[in-house]
Amino acid sequence: MQLQIDAQIGFVADETRSKFAICSSIIKGFLFSLKRERVERLGGYNKVTLWDIARETRTESDGDCGICLEYALHDSISQKNPLVWPIVSEAINDYCKIKDGAHSILFGAEKNNYINLINSNSHYINPQTRILHGTPGKPVYLEKYMDAITKSIYNAPARELLPQSIRGLWRADLFVGSPNTNQWVGTTLKINKDALKGDTGLRLGMYPEKRRGERIEYNERLNLIMCPIPYDGHFMEAYYKSYGIMRAIIHSDCNMPPPVLLADSGDRYIADELIKRKNFPALEISEALKVMGQPGLIAASTPSGEIQAVASTFLTV
Repeated sequence: MQLQIDAQIGFVADETRSKFAICSSIIKGFLFSLKRERVERLGGYNKVTLWDIARETRTESDGDCGICLEYALHDSISQKNPLVWPIVSEAINDYCKIKDGAHSILFGAEKNNYINLINSNSHYINPQTRILHGTPGKPVYLEKYMDAITKSIYNAPARELLPQSIRGLWRADLFVGSPNTNQWVGTTLKINKDALKGDTGLRLGMYPEKRRGERIEYNERLNLIMCPIPYDGHFMEAYYKSYGIMRAIIHSDCNMPPPVLLADSGDRYIADELIKRKNFPALEISEALKVMGQPGLIAASTPSGEIQAVASTFLTV
């Protein structure tokens, strides 16, 4: 199995074509969120059709939208996206004294039989990599505790073995910092600002801004540096509409959804094009949609051999 990450790199120019491009990523999101045993029963990822996905994914899973945002944010920081990178860099510079601009390590593992490891700059982690925390004391060396942190994701007793200064670090979505100074901070990301929870091991809290022009601030109650992430509203609108199209198709078992679910004629056109291909493998449909979609909107990258190997290890747990 080969893993892939998609992220927006262009601005939305054509609404219909942009939806095709975004649906390409959403299809893979649904596919890779299927439980292993279901995929194996259907013959593997390359064999699962769009119709199979509709039959296997009747109920929406909690956190699907947030997981996609984690990957997009990680990639945006890594690519120095001008809509994201400057404000994240400002947050860690002004509040954590981490210079040189923001870099990102995507932290994830398999949770409840779902794939949650897609890509990471794990080569940034070395014996000198330090985690800055929100309490007095020397920074902890990340590599030394990486196995314990990973085990803590799915093993509650293991969490008690972590040093007090990095308790809760297993809940981090990203490590944000600088490979030049080897300083990083545990970062939590939520779609809803009110859902952010602090802990001694977490330093940065990211969320999509609720109102235009929100600024970085320190939240004493959560002990988190609150970092609102601005985004292109046109892209987010296209994303949610695309997600709605896919949910409507799934709900209707890959038949044309009734107008009450898809009232917009443009959305129904996209749904019709997808439904015509329901018996094709989902990955092939995803690739075809890239041709039909807006060029330059989504960039795909294949993780390194090291990350592919780590993902394979998690999938055999």
